[in-house]
Amino acid sequence: MNSENSVILSIKLPFMINIKSNISLKSYNTFGVDANAKYFVEINTKDDLLELFENPIFQQEKHFILGSGANVIFSSDYEGIIIKSNINNIEIIDEDDENVYINVGSGVDWNDFISFAVEHSFSGIENLIGIPSQCGSAVVQNIGAYGMEVKDSVEKVFTVEMFDEHNVVAFNNEDCKFSYRSSIFKEKKNIGKYYITNIVFRLRKSFVPCINYRELTVKFAKVDAKKIRIKDICNAVSEIRANKLPDYKICGNAGSFFKNPVVEYSKYEKIIKDNSLSTYKVEENTTSVKLSAAQLIELTGLKGQSRGKVGVSKQHSLVLCNLGGASGQEIVNFSNMVISAVNRKFGVLLEPEIIVV
Repeated sequence: MNSENSVILSIKLPFMINIKSNISLKSYNTFGVDANAKYFVEINTKDDLLELFENPIFQQEKHFILGSGANVIFSSDYEGIIIKSNINNIEIIDEDDENVYINVGSGVDWNDFISFAVEHSFSGIENLIGIPSQCGSAVVQNIGAYGMEVKDSVEKVFTVEMFDEHNVVAFNNEDCKFSYRSSIFKEKKNIGKYYITNIVFRLRKSFVPCINYRELTVKFAKVDAKKIRIKDICNAVSEIRANKLPDYKICGNAGSFFKNPVVEYSKYEKIIKDNSLSTYKVEENTTSVKLSAAQLIELTGLKGQSRGKVGVSKQHSLVLCNLGGASGQEIVNFSNMVISAVNRKFGVLLEPEIIVV
């Protein structure tokens, strides 16, 4: 059933929150997969969340917390309640000589937050411009690009438990167990357990450009680092992303589909006997090396190739695209084919970044 045919359930007082039924999720995920949700509700305030807990529909149905939908595949219709995060506030709450602390709602658009930071000359997240996300899901995913990760700017994350007593639980940076494209909130056992209401970010008042990433190094090779502004970084990253990555509004995708795999040096040495591979440093690890998943996929010959309604982007081999009308399961099946092809050729098992629902 399409969204035009959606029905708002009649909930008797004191339940004022609008819970909709039979909602198409096509416009709520960047892959453009047209799966349906049995129930759908939008959370605009913490009070909405507390009211939801008292609602019999929430008490009887399973749930999934949805952010921007930029890191998820709905492999089938969702037989439960989709809880859409819309808590939308940005407030400077504290500062010291070097840093400013900003309380941000989980539903704030990530790029709107970056615009706020740039407008106020706060630095620390500018290299992450252009990533489709909300601030809450950015924390869950620990998004990263061009030499920066969200974990480097998170001071504290406030959540509400979705089960039991619905306690408010605060996580400091260490508690979040941030790792490469992951956090405690993305662990399988914790998906749906905590609803992130707001995040306190710590940004810097001073600006030192982070241009160690190869493409940025080339871009600013002839520029005096002291003359680089925050806006210059944002513009450069935006231009690079536009040239490398397909627009999900034109060709449904979720950006980087796979994580860059980490392998032991012994395996790496075997692989490079027949291939020249790019590598990345693994933090605090001297026995392993991180490979480029995009390069591994390209070396299998899959870049630009398609099967049915799903394909590998011609622009970037780490991006899988919905070529039109693909189901979530078709995308999952195609991703499994890519994983198998890379494993057969290199003995390396790729791990998806994407959450399959």
